[in-house]
Amino acid sequence: MRMMTRSVFGIVVAFLVCAGAAATQGTGLIRGIVKDNKGQPIEGATVTITTSEEVNRRFQTKTDRSGSYVQVGLPTGTYTVVVEKDKLSATQMVRVSNGGPSDANFVLAPAIPAPTAATAPAGGDGEFQKAFNDGLEAARAKNVDDAIAKFNRALELNPTCAECKANLATLHFGKGLALWYADKAADAKAEFDEAIKANPNHAEAHFQLAMALVNQAKFSEAAQEFDTYLKLAPDGPNAAQAKTMASQLPKK
Repeated sequence: MRMMTRSVFGIVVAFLVCAGAAATQGTGLIRGIVKDNKGQPIEGATVTITTSEEVNRRFQTKTDRSGSYVQVGLPTGTYTVVVEKDKLSATQMVRVSNGGPSDANFVLAPAIPAPTAATAPAGGDGEFQKAFNDGLEAARAKNVDDAIAKFNRALELNPTCAECKANLATLHFGKGLALWYADKAADAKAEFDEAIKANPNHAEAHFQLAMALVNQAKFSEAAQEFDTYLKLAPDGPNAAQAKTMASQLPKK
C-alpha cells in the first residue's frame, strides 16, 4: 500500500510539473526603461499593456526608481504598450515571441510646441503675409485644423515658403500624436503621412508612421520607415527601438 501511495504521489507530481510547463509554454515578457527628455529615469510611471489578438488581455505595472519595468507571462502576440506619468504619455507596438524578452524603452516629454514665429517670412504679397500670420495665430490658439488650412493657403501663394512646410509638418505630426494616443491609429497614420509630405526629413514622423503601419500589420512598409528614421536620426530618442523593430520585421 505504501509503495502504491508513493507511485501515485510520483505520478501526481509529474503531472503537475508537466502542467506547469505547458502553462508557461509560449509566453514571453516585455521590459524597458522610461526616461525624461534629459535622460533621467522616471519612477512611478504607469505601464499598461494590452492586446486584442484572439482574446482581450490587459496588464499593468509601474516603473521602479531606475525607471525600469517588466511584465512577464505574455502569450505570443502583438501588444500596445502605453506609458503615462503627469499627463504625459507615449505608446509603442511591441511583438512578443515564444519565451523571449521584448524591449520597449520610452522617453516621456512634452509634445512638440506649435509654430511660434513672430512674423511671416520674406517673400510673397500681402495676401500671403496675412495667410501666414493667420496660421500662426490659429496655432497659438490651438486651432490646429484652421492653422493647417491657413498655412496651406500661404503655401499655395508662395510655393517656396520653407517655413510654411515646416509649420505644416509640426502641426500634422502633433495632430497625429493626439490621434495615436486616442487609439485612432488609421487617422493618426494619415496625419503622419501629411507631416512627411510637408517635411520628408521629419524623423519622428517616420518613426510614428512605422508604428502605425505595424498596427495595420503592414510589416514590410513599417520596416522601411524604421530604416528611414535611423538614417535621419541614428542617435534619436527612438533609435534603439527602431533598430530592434527593423531587424525583426520582414523587408518584403
